[in-house]
This record gives sequence, C-alpha cells and structure tokens, in this order.
Amino acid sequence: MKQKLSPDEHWEEAVRLPRTHGSSFRRGIILCLLVLILAICETQLAAKEAGNVLCRDGVTREHRQEIATKLQQITGWSDLGFDSEGILRLGDADPVGGSVTARTLLLSLLRNESLIFLEEANKRSDIAFSQVGDATLRTEENSPTRRVHVVSIDFNDFEHLAGHPVALAAFDIGWVLLHEFDHILNDSTDATLVDGLGECEAHINQMRRECGLPIRAHYFFRYIPLNATGTFVTSWVRMAFDRQAATALSKKRYWLIWDAGLVGGTIDSNQIASLTHR
Repeated sequence: MKQKLSPDEHWEEAVRLPRTHGSSFRRGIILCLLVLILAICETQLAAKEAGNVLCRDGVTREHRQEIATKLQQITGWSDLGFDSEGILRLGDADPVGGSVTARTLLLSLLRNESLIFLEEANKRSDIAFSQVGDATLRTEENSPTRRVHVVSIDFNDFEHLAGHPVALAAFDIGWVLLHEFDHILNDSTDATLVDGLGECEAHINQMRRECGLPIRAHYFFRYIPLNATGTFVTSWVRMAFDRQAATALSKKRYWLIWDAGLVGGTIDSNQIASLTHR
C-alpha cells in the first residue's frame, strides 16, 4: 500500500524528483557537447594533417603568400598558409570573422582523399584567371592510386583587373580558388544560360554575403561595345556584382573590367556571353 504523505512531504517529493531528472538531463547535454567539441577538434586536426592541397615547385613564395593572405581574409583563419613544402595548412588560431561556408568547404576539401596541385600558368591565352583539370596518380606498376586535380592559375591576369574596390575584393585569387575547390569537392556546375549564375558560383556568393561583399550577378562576362549601338566592340569585357540597397526593391551594381586580349580566355571560351551589349 502506498504511504500517505503530508502536504509538505508531497511538495518535497514533487520538487525533488524533477531536480534529479534535470541533473541527469544536464549531464547528458554536457556529454553531447563534449563529444561534439571533440569531433570538431578531430575534424580540424585531420584537415591540418591531410596535406592534400599543395603547390608545385613553380609557384613562387610571393604567390603562395598572396593565396594565403586572400584565403585568410575570406575564412577568418589568420594562421592559414603554406608550409616549407608548399602544403596548405590551416594553422592553430581560431577563426575571427570571415565566412563559415568557406571554412566548411576548406575543411571538407582537406579531408578529401584527392590530391590537389596548384600550378602557375601565367600568360596562357586559353586561361582566364584559373581552370581545373583532372589527372590520375599512378604507381611504378602503372596502376591508378589516387585522383589528382590540377588547378592552373594565371597570376598575371589579376594585375589587369580594374573596377570598384568592393568588386575587386569580391573577385581575387582567393575567390577564384574557392570556385575551383567547389568544383572539385561538390562536382558543382557552372551556368549554361546567358543570364545564369550556376550552382558553383551560387555557393561562392553565399561566402561573399557572409563576408559582407557584393555578389556576382552572372557567371558569364560580356564584351563592352564602344558605342551605344553596339556595332563595334573592343576586347574589353566586364563582370557585374550586386549589393542590396537600403530599399528592398533596389540594388547597387559594381563593375569589374579587363582587357580580354591581355587576360586570355577568349580562345574557345565558354565564359563570354555575347559580342554585343546586354
């Protein structure tokens, strides 16, 4: 038979039992948080030790530092850089600012089993800024072992860019590399329609938003006509970046321009939308 309790004893039991349950619940939450923290630490450690993104010998120290500086600004990892062997390392410092999405992309990339080589491809007429190609690493027995991606970078192309400072900040070697990294990791696609953006650049635009920068309006860049009728064109092209203005229905547009004859990418290029103004 259940013992009859006084009102005071009922109250004591009522407040005592939930406290015991709550304490267990809190311990469970703390345990879960510890497991999550350990998992994050292990993920970052694995990424730091992976060593699967590396520069080929031809990439100069100055260009390695340029890549590191731009990726630091985007990700918020101030210790990010290349070690003495040209391997990309994230460093030990906690991120300050930057894009969470960009950090997630890099962490996932450094955990990937593929090898990614960065190479200089300066003054190549078939490359506008960068492009990625696939290869296969083989053993002495000529059997394939690991998938290899080679990102060719024309560092000279960035010297020919002109435009608004915020547009320049939204399209530098760091952003271009992240675009290629997204292709590698997510097999994302570029736009096929003239006014399209593409899956890959949509991912990069999310990173730009998180960094407070304008977003790329279209994947394709366009020739600039010399006059209003568009009957004569030069080799100059432009790329648009948009930022939402104070009013919900308006936006500010910023332009980048460059001479495609100097930058390259016009030979069999699928990045130029039209020979006429749009």
